[in-house]
Amino acid sequence: MISKAKNRLKILKKISGLNWGANANILRTTYLALVKPILEYATPAWINASKTNLSKIDRIQASAAKIISGLRGSCPNRIAELESNLLSLHLRRKICFSKFITKKINSPKEHLTGKFIRNWVPNQRLKRPTPLNMAHNSNLLDIPINPKHRTSYPPHKTRTKLICFPHLPDNPHKHETQPELLKALGLQIIEENSSLFDITIYTDGSQLETGLSGSGIAIYKDKILEKISLSHPRHLSVYKSELSAIDKALKDININSPSKIIIYSDSRAAIYTLQSCFSSQEPLLKSIAKSVNRLPDNSSVTVQWLPAHVGIPGNELADSLAKAGALGLPEARESTTQLNERDLLRQCQAAFIKLKNEAASDRVLIPFDTNLPVTLTTDASPVGIAAVLSHGINKVEHLIAFASRSPTDAEQNYSQLDREALAIVFGVDHFFDYLFGHKFTLITDNQPIPYHFKYKAHFYTQQNFGDEG
Repeated sequence: MISKAKNRLKILKKISGLNWGANANILRTTYLALVKPILEYATPAWINASKTNLSKIDRIQASAAKIISGLRGSCPNRIAELESNLLSLHLRRKICFSKFITKKINSPKEHLTGKFIRNWVPNQRLKRPTPLNMAHNSNLLDIPINPKHRTSYPPHKTRTKLICFPHLPDNPHKHETQPELLKALGLQIIEENSSLFDITIYTDGSQLETGLSGSGIAIYKDKILEKISLSHPRHLSVYKSELSAIDKALKDININSPSKIIIYSDSRAAIYTLQSCFSSQEPLLKSIAKSVNRLPDNSSVTVQWLPAHVGIPGNELADSLAKAGALGLPEARESTTQLNERDLLRQCQAAFIKLKNEAASDRVLIPFDTNLPVTLTTDASPVGIAAVLSHGINKVEHLIAFASRSPTDAEQNYSQLDREALAIVFGVDHFFDYLFGHKFTLITDNQPIPYHFKYKAHFYTQQNFGDEG
């Protein structure tokens, strides 16, 4: 933990400087976001650590406080923390530990950790006190807490019945059962429920390797299939994508009379969570509970788990719609064409080729003219570097050529500043025949780069491009 926090502290040192750099507010925000969570992680477990180890952790915050405030190393740590508006870690540990103990003591009766703490009996046999001994000595185990008031539904309002089944009949283990048997059990459940429910919904959440995530919904109502694909922010978990799909499905169905609705999902975690959605304070679960209670009285919603990727048609359809949503394809509604993975990849490849051909056509590109001003635009990211050569005509950029490549394994470890510099080197080298002997304008979206040109600093390539532009 200490070594990880020290590595994060290097980022703070990197973005602070004399000639250019972040101000105190940005440095403090960076520390609170990157370093402080590491120093406070699992505090209740190691709060009884030795003073030597705790002092090592305290010194990391002291170093960060001096970087934020700009004070010298000889300045007392408490003054540096005060100037940086940081609470000492000694007090922060006590606060985190008190919150943890209080929360567990007042947890439900079936909560294992809370039950253990409530039944714990002091038995000090070691020289160093355990965390629970410290809680006992601080009288934290005896603090009464008033239960949190939860909003109750009016007595005249009949709550829509929500039933969750996170298992198949006989509860077969997914990883120990043949996929063919799981598929047969799933299809049997669907067949038995087909005549019992008015509306059937399949939902799924998906996250691609690139971090893109989406949800898919297939609604069967009155023999009409409605398909919906949703896009979500990057790196949204599959669990939340699944809950978002269920919430969207319940909001979109329009019924005016009591109906029986069944939702098939392949996420056990989401189904387990739905069992407590009416008492949860999590926004997404509160939205689902609100959607359920908005249905006509005497309606019922059943959520049934189905195994994923075993060939069940409804599940596969929802999965393909979720992948379509992750890729940003438009929502599909009232369509009966099933979108499988092969068709999806074929459509994506065709769209990419069409876009590439259009970008290389004479409708976009113009020939190079030595009498017109030249502009070189560069950019870099962890997965690629690129350069664009263009002419400025009547304050409008007209493209001449594009160039890009993937960084090597070593270049992927560069800082963003070094990657931006690498993109400039790449662009000048690639378009050298066009740029040599001409004045050109270099455009980059990295603000520190112009400072290097201004002070004629040498990049890691030992080349100075301040004289070439």
